[in-house]
Amino acid sequence: MKYWCENDPVRTHFYDGWSVLFPAWERAFVCVAEHHKQSITDPVLLERIDQFCKQELAHARAHQAHNKVYGLAELEARELKKARLVMRRPNHQMWLATMVSIEHMAACGARTFLRRYEGKSSKELNLFKWHCREELEHKSLAMDLWLHLGYSRQQLKRVAALNMFYVLRSVLKYTVDQCRKGGVLWKWSSIKSMSGLLAELVFKSWFPYTEIFRDNFHPDNHNDQVFLGAGT
Repeated sequence: MKYWCENDPVRTHFYDGWSVLFPAWERAFVCVAEHHKQSITDPVLLERIDQFCKQELAHARAHQAHNKVYGLAELEARELKKARLVMRRPNHQMWLATMVSIEHMAACGARTFLRRYEGKSSKELNLFKWHCREELEHKSLAMDLWLHLGYSRQQLKRVAALNMFYVLRSVLKYTVDQCRKGGVLWKWSSIKSMSGLLAELVFKSWFPYTEIFRDNFHPDNHNDQVFLGAGT
């Protein structure tokens, strides 16, 4: 199969666009979490940070392998150069805010992905489903760390707005560029698929993401047991 996701170039490139980002930024967030761990004495929170780091590094390795198979290693390396800005200054409050917002974005996307592909199976889909479930498992760690350290919700909101546009622009640009290179951008099937994908993004991922701008936002406001209780 040329396109691993629904034999559809749009959705395949869209999820590959996410996979390009994962190895670098999962490792960057581990650096942020490990740095802030030094300020924590709560044993439960410390244990959750350790579990978060273990899961994130596993995700990074798995997507690195996926990217190698699909010829995405060079793009992944470019993203790593950007993420090194975080790794050099993990103490900066903005990077923890970035981690909070990206982890919330990942949880919103995870629900959308699992709803669509829960009953389907392939090597690639199973990779993303496993990743999605673990994102939902640790969805509240970054926010709890932010609140534990007494940081401002207003600062979080500012960073969350910037991150939303950066990530979506990056992934959608990759999707369009790859479809153009493959000569399928203006095919009716691609236009139809892109329209459906954008509608899904807006109504099932973007609207839930905007909850981060509410003063009472917390990832645990969503009960995700229905997803966590499912198998691969």
